[in-house]
Amino acid sequence: MNILILGATGFLGSVVAARLVADGHAVTGLGRNPAKSRLKQPAIDWRRADLAQMTKPEDWEDLLKDRHAIVNCAGALQDGLSDDLSATQADAMLALYAAAKRSRPLIVQISARTTGAAADLPFLSTKRLADEALVASDLPHLILRPALVLGRNAHGGSSLLRALAAFPLALPLVHAESPVETLSVDDVAQAVSWAVAGELRGDIVLAADEALTLADLVRLHRQWLGLPPARVFPSLPGLRNQ
Repeated sequence: MNILILGATGFLGSVVAARLVADGHAVTGLGRNPAKSRLKQPAIDWRRADLAQMTKPEDWEDLLKDRHAIVNCAGALQDGLSDDLSATQADAMLALYAAAKRSRPLIVQISARTTGAAADLPFLSTKRLADEALVASDLPHLILRPALVLGRNAHGGSSLLRALAAFPLALPLVHAESPVETLSVDDVAQAVSWAVAGELRGDIVLAADEALTLADLVRLHRQWLGLPPARVFPSLPGLRNQ
C-alpha cells in the first residue's frame, strides 16, 4: 500500500514508519525538518512540510494522490514559537478530511483520551475536535488513544520520568505507588500495522494489560540510563504530615 505518515520525523512517527516499511508498504514521511531522518531511514520518501501551513483542502491535494492510507502521528504539547496547536491538530486535519473525500483513503488518527478533568486543555481540545470531525466525515478511519507511550527516545511525559530517574543517590517520588497506564511504542506501531491490513477500525484505547507504579517506571528508566539502583522515598522530608 501507498501510505503517507504525518509527523514521521517524531518519536512515534519514526517507529510507525519503520514498521510499515518492514511490512512492505511504500511510505512517504512528512515532517518539518526531514534531513536527518532521510539519512536514518532512506527507504522512506521524505517530504518537507509544516502542518500549521496546510489548513486548506487544496494544500493536501497533491500529497493525497494515489494514497491508500494516511497515518497522523503529528502533534505538539503546547503552543510555542514553532508550534500552533489549533492549526496543526485541528485546522490542518479538517482540511485533510475535506481533501480526502474524493479518494477516501483510510485515516489512522493517533489521538489521546480527550475527556475528563483536563479535557479543556488546548492539546486535548484540539485533538478532540479533529477526532469528532473524522467520525463525522464518514471516511474509513481508526482513532487510537494510547496510554503513556514508552520508548528510549520518547518525548512528552516520558521526559519527566527520565528527569526523575536521573536524580543522584535517591528518588523522591511523592506518589510512588500510584498506578500509571503505559504502552510500548512498538505496540502502537503494531496497531497501525493491523489497521493498514484491514484488521482494526473505529475508536480504540491502547494500554498494557498491567499498570506499573510510578516507582516501577522511574526504576525502569534509570536502568535505560545505565544508572545504578537508588532508594525510592515515597514523600519528601517536611511534607510527610502536611
